[in-house]
Amino acid sequence: MTVNRAANFVQNILKGLNTGIQLLQVLVLAIKTAVHDPSNKSHVTAKEVEDTLEEPELLQRRRCQRTTRLSKSQCHSLEHATASNGIMWGLVLAYTLMFIAQIQGSNILAAIHGADAVQKALSDRMIESVRSNLARPDLCVGYAAAHFNSASNVLHASAMLATLWLTVYASTLFFFGHGHPKHFLYLPPLYYLPAWVGHFVFQKDIPAVFTYGQSIQGLINGERCAFQDLFHGGIARTPEEFVGSSILMAIMIGGLMRFGGLWPEPRPSKRIKRA
Repeated sequence: MTVNRAANFVQNILKGLNTGIQLLQVLVLAIKTAVHDPSNKSHVTAKEVEDTLEEPELLQRRRCQRTTRLSKSQCHSLEHATASNGIMWGLVLAYTLMFIAQIQGSNILAAIHGADAVQKALSDRMIESVRSNLARPDLCVGYAAAHFNSASNVLHASAMLATLWLTVYASTLFFFGHGHPKHFLYLPPLYYLPAWVGHFVFQKDIPAVFTYGQSIQGLINGERCAFQDLFHGGIARTPEEFVGSSILMAIMIGGLMRFGGLWPEPRPSKRIKRA
């Protein structure tokens, strides 16, 4: 029953975010008076572009080319510009959720699992095992002990692997001139939010990083312990957890590629069409 409530809660958040992004796209398009094409003075109104939002992506792009006489790369750039507004608000929401989780962690846990779960999570034994001033070997022992739920571990491992992939991919794009610094803003929410869902919903406790992350040195040591645990098979311990982490990581990467604006934006064509 509690898992169903938590699943419905997460599903409602995702639906709300998707709806908000769609409304924001319509709003951005509505305030554009026209898309101007200097080659033939043709333009399309914001209403005409708005009407294409519900069409498949390929048909939408063809309609853009037909009604505006823009090139394929120009229509693609228009889609990137529109999507970037939704991405910005998605990042604002993600960082807001991270802030709320850190200042209201106990209340969130109490709302999902009750006061007993909070009392257990805040027990001296749980806090002492991941204190920020512990030596790294001792902190690593405490970190491993603080991650014992299979579903939570799958969320942890998939988020960590997806974060590593995004770091390499975004750095490569940036190096070759196709990336954008905003891509690196995805890293903290991608790394932390799925893991925190695992703690609050499945493991019924408060994330260990809220304790060891109270100092810079503690945060560095704690994250080193996290990746050490990942690569030594401590987080994804069983074949089922490994497969689940791999599938969820692929879903995260696919979502980032589809909705995160990570496809390299085509550079405008320098070829001038003759009349």
